[in-house]
Amino acid sequence: GFKEEQDQTKELHSIDLYLAFFKHRSSSGSIARALGAKRLIIATHNDLTNEINKNYKTGPLILVKPDITDITEKVSLILANKSIRSLYIKSIESYVSIHSCDNMSKSIFDLYSRVLNKTSYENYSPSVLKR
Repeated sequence: GFKEEQDQTKELHSIDLYLAFFKHRSSSGSIARALGAKRLIIATHNDLTNEINKNYKTGPLILVKPDITDITEKVSLILANKSIRSLYIKSIESYVSIHSCDNMSKSIFDLYSRVLNKTSYENYSPSVLKR
C-alpha cells in the first residue's frame, strides 16, 4: 500500500536488506532511496540495475535472476557472511558519494562554468549570478 515519504525513509533505516524484484525501470525511485539509506539491496537484473552495477566489480546491487533458488541463495549468503556484506556496503557508499545530489550539482555547475568561462563551484557566490 501507499506510505508517506517520511514513513518510507524511516522504514528503510530500520531494515538490513532491501529486496527489489522488479521487471521494469520504473522502480528506480525505490532503489535510489534504498541506496541513499545505504542499505544492502538484492535486485533482479533489468536495464536499471545492470546500469547501476556496470562500473563496479562488486555491487552496489546484489543482482539475482528472477528465480526463487537464486534469490534464496543470495539472501542466505549475505546474511551469513559479514565480509561480503562489508564489501557491498563499501560499494554502496562509493556509489552514493559519486551520485549524491551535491556531487551531481557541483559537476553540472562546473561544466556550465567551464563552458561559459565563469567561476568554479568552490568560488561560487550569489553575486556570480548577477553578472
